[in-house]
Amino acid sequence: MFYLVFWLTTIVNVLCLAIALCLGLYVVTRTPRDWETWLAALTLWALAGFYLYNSLALTVPENRALLWLRPSIVLALAFGFHLSLLLPGGQREPGFRSLVPPLLVPAWLDRRLGTAGPVIRQLPVPFSYVMACILIILGAVPISEPTQPMDGPALYLSDRAPSYLYPLVIVYLVFLFALAFLHLWQGWRREIRRSGRRQYVALMAALVLTVCGGAYLGLGVWLQADLPTLPGDVAVGVAAIVLGYRVARYNSSKEGLVLRRELLYISLVIGLFTIGYIVFAELLYHGGHVFSALTLILIVIVGVTSLMLYDGMRSALDRLFYREQFRNLRSNLRALAREAGMGQSLPERLQFILSNVCNRLHIRRGFVALREGNVYRCQATERAQCLGQTYPLATLATAEAVDLPRTGVQNPEGMSLLVPVYAGDDQIGALLLGPKESRALYSEEDLIVLEDVADQLGSLILVAQRQEEHAQTINQMVSEFRDREHALQRQMQQMLVEQEEGGSPVLEDVDEAGFATLVEDALRQLHNYTYLGEHDLARLKVVDWYLPDGNGDFVTHIDRGKAVGKVLVESIRKLRPAGKEPDAYSVPSRAWHQYVILHDAYVLGDLNRNIMSKLYISEGTFNRTRRRAVRGVAKALHEMEKEAMLKSAQ
Repeated sequence: MFYLVFWLTTIVNVLCLAIALCLGLYVVTRTPRDWETWLAALTLWALAGFYLYNSLALTVPENRALLWLRPSIVLALAFGFHLSLLLPGGQREPGFRSLVPPLLVPAWLDRRLGTAGPVIRQLPVPFSYVMACILIILGAVPISEPTQPMDGPALYLSDRAPSYLYPLVIVYLVFLFALAFLHLWQGWRREIRRSGRRQYVALMAALVLTVCGGAYLGLGVWLQADLPTLPGDVAVGVAAIVLGYRVARYNSSKEGLVLRRELLYISLVIGLFTIGYIVFAELLYHGGHVFSALTLILIVIVGVTSLMLYDGMRSALDRLFYREQFRNLRSNLRALAREAGMGQSLPERLQFILSNVCNRLHIRRGFVALREGNVYRCQATERAQCLGQTYPLATLATAEAVDLPRTGVQNPEGMSLLVPVYAGDDQIGALLLGPKESRALYSEEDLIVLEDVADQLGSLILVAQRQEEHAQTINQMVSEFRDREHALQRQMQQMLVEQEEGGSPVLEDVDEAGFATLVEDALRQLHNYTYLGEHDLARLKVVDWYLPDGNGDFVTHIDRGKAVGKVLVESIRKLRPAGKEPDAYSVPSRAWHQYVILHDAYVLGDLNRNIMSKLYISEGTFNRTRRRAVRGVAKALHEMEKEAMLKSAQ
């Protein structure tokens, strides 16, 4: 029996530790800019410290960390009281005053307080923090000396010896409970909305569980009762889960997130990773390494924090490796993928609405069918075995709600009412309902309600279809962006490789700028074959392509100069755009400028002023265009030389 209670208590404390830590990190990572979020996180982390203290007291009672974890329960009470005044909707004030929310009191007490009422009602929050600090300083929860025996696990309340001032903690708990319950009760009475009232009821339930669990633990320790700590731990743990879930749900509703699926997804991921860690630790244990309950606690803490902070760490590291626009793009895409993946599908939403309609109107069965081309397909059912079944258009087509069966039309089996679902002038679906449980006919009020439901279904279907279309569009855009980005990356890598390969000079001891200078000098002497035959460009292998074929004649430097001239003219022709050359009576387009400048200036020997007049450009534009053209010819000649060297090597 002892071991059963020991393991149950350990599992409950470790599980509550993981849940409190996970919920605290969840609300902070999802909405990190709200005061309420950070206050909820501090409350949950303080409770996580309390459960870590319990877990260590059970498994490693001699651990020194217990001394510093003891005050966490008092801090959790202060944070939780503050949060209970902030959570109900409509009680927040703008600016810094939202951190000190006023306490709601009965109207007669507010009148008694008079003009000092607003100030007095804001005192409980700072008073709770001051009292928590005083209790810690006075040693009501000592952090200097151990209060439990060191010879075994603190499994029972009698295993923890209280300090002399320990009753002050119990009084502090009851005092905060009374104020918080008064505040929530007054808020519940003033709330009109049903959803708001449910929120107050959930918070009051969490508050009652907290005070019951705290009173059980506090009085048991003070009276040295021989009772297990498990009931108190469970009560406080359930209260922490309710509190954290309410905050997470409120924040998710503001952000438009689907909370249940996301929390289920996170729980499954953390659970799978934790199981993997435990299996790995067990393998190490069989290999001779020490494995204890402390290892399990550390595995849970590391598993929860590493997985919950993964997105945050990735976003922080993005600042080091990505520019701002790409950093924002990556963050938005990750958020979009997470939120879109967690959303409910259209059939699930239809099923939820159909179930509510059948339950509220006490209808036995029903189904919702949506139009797909030339048929209607059943997408959601309530106690009707027709999911996925198709119906002809004539079977479910109608202008208004009609009773079934209809004469001359094939009627769905077991259905008594057909309500069309329209989007504009087109019928996109149908709501079919069976008889009521009371066998009564559908009244006029029922038909009005069902027609409103059909209108909502039409809007819901349109929104869902648009969301699906938008998701497909975004997916296509992202895919195209990735393809273009990869193509640009490959092109850039190819350019870098070509630059590295082409970085070696075609002529020894001549760099790229020097080679362009040689080309310009050769162009100026394009018709001086003697000069070109002794020019540095005459050493290029591509010049050999333009030498006369071997017919017994000796190749002189003049022949080589002629070959250099042919190579240069061929390089200039590379600049010539496609199409017919402009006539003498029209102004050439900019695409022809580089070719015309080099061809007319060097091949034809025309004057610069004549060329500028022909192109209608200034002298500055002429010189800039000529320099760019010379660099282009030099680059083309460089590539021709590389090709010649490659062929000669083969």
